[in-house]
This record gives sequence, structure tokens and C-alpha cells, in this order.
Amino acid sequence: MKFADILYCIQVSVRGTTKRAVDAWSIYKLPVYLAGGIPTVDLVADGNAGTRMEQLTRALELIRGYDPVAYTRLIHDMRRILIDDTIPLQAMYFIGTRSCTLRPELFEGTVATVATALVHEGAHARLDVRKVIQTGARRKRVERTCALAEIHFVSRFPPTSSLEKWLHQRHRYADSLL
Repeated sequence: MKFADILYCIQVSVRGTTKRAVDAWSIYKLPVYLAGGIPTVDLVADGNAGTRMEQLTRALELIRGYDPVAYTRLIHDMRRILIDDTIPLQAMYFIGTRSCTLRPELFEGTVATVATALVHEGAHARLDVRKVIQTGARRKRVERTCALAEIHFVSRFPPTSSLEKWLHQRHRYADSLL
């Protein structure tokens, strides 16, 4: 599949309903999964799409269980999830298309890791829906907001020493963005 084909599918998804989005992807014989109601396409042809979809579904269930407000916003604000091994970061949100792209390596970690990445990208989606400009001078403030969303989500887990260490590091990162 060429990038132009992917862009076409995303544009159809932005303009149309979930059914039209699913139809656009099926032209290219790509299975479209509905993970938590979000159309999801795995662009990686390694035979592990089913495993990633299960882990993605469990991650969304984890978010729903620990932070129902974040889950509701995520479902409302994010139009699609793509799994692609060509993006430079573990997870990216694409402004304007309301789509989140995750690298397949992210799924080698825990379900909580996937859920935390989704919460972070969901915060970007929330800001996008509210028309907050996420570039230039505001970039650090936006990243801080997304890091704080992660912290808020993870702080609801039962406390452990490794969790406390992670929260401390993430707080330091968020504070560095002031």
C-alpha cells in the first residue's frame, strides 16, 4: 500500500462515518478491526495483527476501568488507530485527521504501556478537537498537558515501587516543560 492510498483512506474516514471508513480500507484488502469502537488498521504484515488487536482491546479496557472519563474522551475524539512500523516514534497523533499511529514494538511491552501511550495520544486528540494549536510556541505546553494526562491515569493504579519511580520520572519530565 502506498502512502497516497493510506492518505485517501484517512481522508474518507475524516469526512465519512465509521462504516464508510471501514469500506475505504477494505478496498485495499486490509482488515479493519473495531478496537473499543475505534476503527483500527494494522499495516504491518508480520502475522501478529491478531495479537496486537487483543492487546489494544485490553489496553482500552484498562483505560475504561481506571479512568472512565479518559476512555470516553478517547472514544469520542480519536477517529482511527493505525499500527505502522514506519513512524519515527513509538506513538504519534496526527493533527487534523484525528488519527493515532502506534509502532508494533509498543505492543512488546505491557498492556499498561499501550494504555498509557493511548492516554497520551488521546490528550492530543482532545486538544485537537478543541482547536488548540499544537505547534510552535505551544508545543511544550501541549506535551506537558499530555504527560500530565499520563500521570493522572497511571496514578490510579495500585502503588508499587516501580510505579512510584516511573511517576517521579514523568513528573520531572513534565516539570522540565514549564
